[in-house]
Amino acid sequence: MVQKGRTTVIEFTVPAHLPVDRIAFTPGAEPALFSREVSISVVPVPPSKAEVDSQPPPPVMSNGNILRVHKIDNGRRIDEERLVVDPPWTKSQYAGQVDNHHRERR
Repeated sequence: MVQKGRTTVIEFTVPAHLPVDRIAFTPGAEPALFSREVSISVVPVPPSKAEVDSQPPPPVMSNGNILRVHKIDNGRRIDEERLVVDPPWTKSQYAGQVDNHHRERR
């Protein structure tokens, strides 16, 4: 995990033949209210030296939003968490970016 300005970049490699149906985030307890845009780029990993020498395919992108809302609004309790993003599907190296620009949830 690397901080690049206000963006957090997380890179990881998924082994061949391991299906990935979602990417789950586990944020700290604070802040209780947040919403962040997330982009997932997937770069296929070449399986052989011959493919390394050829032009690599372009990354595949997927976008989503993670959020957490725990508050009381006009006497009504609101509890919502959406901490999972659907990735594009391919045998690949994944890189996730979280836009940390503060957006207060109301």
